[in-house]
Amino acid sequence: VGFRVAYDGNALVRFDPPATYTIKGSVDLSQPNGAETLSINTAYPITWTKTGNIGDVLIQMSRDGSTWRDINTVPSGSSPYSWTPSATVAPVIVNADMNANIVKVRLTSVVGIPVTDQSAAGFKIIGQIANVQPNSSATVWYKGENRNITWNQVGNMNSVDIYYRISG
Repeated sequence: VGFRVAYDGNALVRFDPPATYTIKGSVDLSQPNGAETLSINTAYPITWTKTGNIGDVLIQMSRDGSTWRDINTVPSGSSPYSWTPSATVAPVIVNADMNANIVKVRLTSVVGIPVTDQSAAGFKIIGQIANVQPNSSATVWYKGENRNITWNQVGNMNSVDIYYRISG
């Protein structure tokens, strides 16, 4: 981009710098920006605001701030992007990513002058428990009878607590 400074009273009084300049856009990540809790297999909106023409943005995640794993590349104007952290679809959420405020998201433009922003602080991804059996209120348990309670878990859970209540 070039520019000229001119006196509006006399067109001959002006300055044309010899160099050209570049106008840089920006991207500002709104969420996740730190301290959120995301659940594995549950959609979460990654939102941002862009200024200027920055092209597509690469969305990445990291748990250490130095090794980044690609989530997707999308048009910069497509905020929010719905991300579903997964234990099976890349980038796979592994046990080391879970249950601590260590995960961050980063956005980086992929063309032109690079612009980037990332989560200000870490956020947490937690697992889920599903398909608990038995799951019917019609199931009757008798004193002294042994029954299995089963479930499927996704994510890193070292232990679970099982509670019961007596209906009255």
